[in-house]
Amino acid sequence: MQKNSPPESSEVRSLFYVTLTAVALTVLFWLPLWEGGGLIGGDTYSYFFPQKTFFADSLAAGELAAWNNRTGFGYPAIAESQTGVLYPPNQVFYRIFEANGAYVANQILHYVLAFIFTWLYARAIGLRALAAVLVALVYTYGWFPPRMCLEWAIIGGTWLPASLWAAESFLQSRRWLWLFVLSLTLALSMLAGHFNLAFITQLVLLAYIPLRLWFTAASLPEETRALRSRCATGLLTAMVLGFSLAAIQLAPTWELRGRSQRSASANTGYGHMPVWYWSQVVMPWKWYRADVDLDRVLNENLPPDSAMTNKVEAHLYFGLAPLVVVLAGIVFLRRKLFSRHIIFWIGLGIAALLYTPGWLLPVTQYLPGFSFFMGPGRYGIVVTLAFALLAGTALDAICQRMNLLGRWVLVAVVFAATTADLWYVSRAVTNVVMLSDAPLRHVDESPVAQKLAEFTGPTRLYAPGANLTNILGTASYPVYLGLGPAEYFDESLSLPAPFPLDAPPPADQLAAVQQAGVTHVLSGQSLESLGWPMRLLWYGVDPFLHRAWARSPNDPLFLYELSETRGRAYWESPSPEATVEIETYRPSHIVIRAASKDGGMLVLTDLEYPGWQVDIDGKPAAATTAAGLYRGVEVPPGTHTVTWNYRPVSLYWGAAITVATLLLWAIVGHLRYWHPGRFNYFEKQSETP
Repeated sequence: MQKNSPPESSEVRSLFYVTLTAVALTVLFWLPLWEGGGLIGGDTYSYFFPQKTFFADSLAAGELAAWNNRTGFGYPAIAESQTGVLYPPNQVFYRIFEANGAYVANQILHYVLAFIFTWLYARAIGLRALAAVLVALVYTYGWFPPRMCLEWAIIGGTWLPASLWAAESFLQSRRWLWLFVLSLTLALSMLAGHFNLAFITQLVLLAYIPLRLWFTAASLPEETRALRSRCATGLLTAMVLGFSLAAIQLAPTWELRGRSQRSASANTGYGHMPVWYWSQVVMPWKWYRADVDLDRVLNENLPPDSAMTNKVEAHLYFGLAPLVVVLAGIVFLRRKLFSRHIIFWIGLGIAALLYTPGWLLPVTQYLPGFSFFMGPGRYGIVVTLAFALLAGTALDAICQRMNLLGRWVLVAVVFAATTADLWYVSRAVTNVVMLSDAPLRHVDESPVAQKLAEFTGPTRLYAPGANLTNILGTASYPVYLGLGPAEYFDESLSLPAPFPLDAPPPADQLAAVQQAGVTHVLSGQSLESLGWPMRLLWYGVDPFLHRAWARSPNDPLFLYELSETRGRAYWESPSPEATVEIETYRPSHIVIRAASKDGGMLVLTDLEYPGWQVDIDGKPAAATTAAGLYRGVEVPPGTHTVTWNYRPVSLYWGAAITVATLLLWAIVGHLRYWHPGRFNYFEKQSETP
């Protein structure tokens, strides 16, 4: 691989055209989203939009979305991480746009960034501009579009090539700035939430740094080769500082992990790629057909004790045109193709490919980090990047043997064929649909939301479909959380399931729902003839819910107010005249006016969790856990003001570490700018004769 050093103006011009190409590709692949549409399917309305609408509402109220009080009995949104509370693009987009527009704009931005960063990395290791475009195309549109239902995929995957670009740029220049950029990109990958791709990025860097310095160092400057150990130390230190930059996110998440359903090993085999499905790379026509139910095919051929998978997690495809280019390069240009750098990437890609079936899980489950994540198929992102670099290198070598016209014709044909191929696959292998009229735009028209808003006090809705009704501004049950407090996964504490909405309720199930503070029930059928203790508030077609659930207008919904519920706060052993009034109910701040001549345990039917502090009349009180999961406090006789505040110590410690790291980088920058001669750790010292 030859190193090119075009004039700076030429490189800037190339970057400008690459940016235009990146934007144009998002228009081609996601035109309905550019036109104001939205996505539906997968986890969009059951997971991501409930979180994002809560986040947007918190920003509008001027609050930090640290605690989500809408999902079940609440959970620490700052710790669960997929809300991305502190991720800078989220902070910008969800202030500017409504939730659907922000969600779409964020994904489109990261498709553009992923394309640009991949191109920049390919250029940094010596590929010519046109070949680097193919690398960016294969990486960005080979792996991510089928995973459009998973917002974290493109957002997390953006920072893999960005981190590699920063590391490679440092090795080429030994400038301290690139160490900061590396720390920043790693921190951003973790602030974005869902750390799986961030973890994979870190693994790639841990392999890349030593092998680049000691195995593929021939293309590095002589000064870098002379200072291998120092450069490795600098890069590894920058990686560590990336963690400390993201500590404001990592500290709360670490606390939640120890109290979550993943405190023990998760089902790490879920989302693997069966080895026979590797054939999709060379035989897409066999699998990507309308008459093939991929999810069924993938799972029916698995061994009886094997973890399940699905077509999205198991997807791996690069396009047929890049495959032809690679084969041509292998046949005709072997010596030019297989540089040490490409051999490294081939080796890394093969290692990642061998991990995708889950063969190594019996070993890696005992290694730090691996046991926390499901989806061995996600290591296909490394395979995709490795193949993209191989294809770009082959195209570069072939183009060197052609005249200018032939070069442009070849690149145009390969680019067009690959784009068309990947566009088709993005539609054939997916579980989301782009709609011109996004359901989320009809929330304000929801009669269910309007009826719930008329209720005095906080509402909790028992509804079909986990989480989705959170979007209406109400707490709801049941719950769907990828990383959630263990109480939600403890059968002894969960509401009895399945709750029979088509028969008279058993006494124990009804009592559990009433004790949990459920105030309303939403059903797909009338419950009045079944003896339910509730009052019909509304029935009909809900413009939002019917769209989100793809429900026929001929199938009405029924909203009931539950009788004899304990509501959001109650006395555990009330005297006849005891009263409870919730004066303020915000996600992280609750004020209750409680009166009782005998006093006793006051229960708030929200989740007890570290960080929640309680005051009685402005004086700290001891919180306790009621009924195994709710917040409780002993209140003396009389009338008192009970105040709950969410002040997580883990967040404050994390913030302190993040600020300290920023100050450290600021000091380094100051010293490098004003005293460059005294801070030359990565410069070779001249020998004095």
